[in-house]
Amino acid sequence: MPNLTQKLQKFKDISVKLTLSERFGDALKICEAAIEMLDASAEKDSPEGIKWLGALESAKAGVFMAQKDFAKAKDAYCAALEHIAMLPRGVEFSVALDNLAKAFQGLGDAQNYISCKLAALENLEETAAASKGLVAKKYKSLAGEMEALGRSAEAIELRRKAQKIEEGGL
Repeated sequence: MPNLTQKLQKFKDISVKLTLSERFGDALKICEAAIEMLDASAEKDSPEGIKWLGALESAKAGVFMAQKDFAKAKDAYCAALEHIAMLPRGVEFSVALDNLAKAFQGLGDAQNYISCKLAALENLEETAAASKGLVAKKYKSLAGEMEALGRSAEAIELRRKAQKIEEGGL
């Protein structure tokens, strides 16, 4: 897998550079070529292969986000999340949920945006014990967003949760 991993990383890096250069079609082709390469390999069903499938689907979603095609980004982030969900829970799962939340935000879907943000924070809280300060800060940030949406009661609960995390109560 080391040689394949190097190739996949190069493909992903090239896709990011193409996206930044607004060569979106080329970036998507590179992602698809990398996915095909991985699908044709014996490692596709290994944990490393599954992780790469998630990363490449996420890279595709990043291209769609750059194009502000939030519906396609949502679909690609969902595909990425399906792969990542097959692996032991870690920070990657929170990142995938947070990315999906951004696609929902772009679509104007506040309910799914908030649901994904909360799920990402809860996973981060469980899997990244050393990052309690960051988790508390993110809860406070989401509380501010909830407040702006007129969801004051939920915002208060999130602020309480952030305070408990900061005090070491959770």
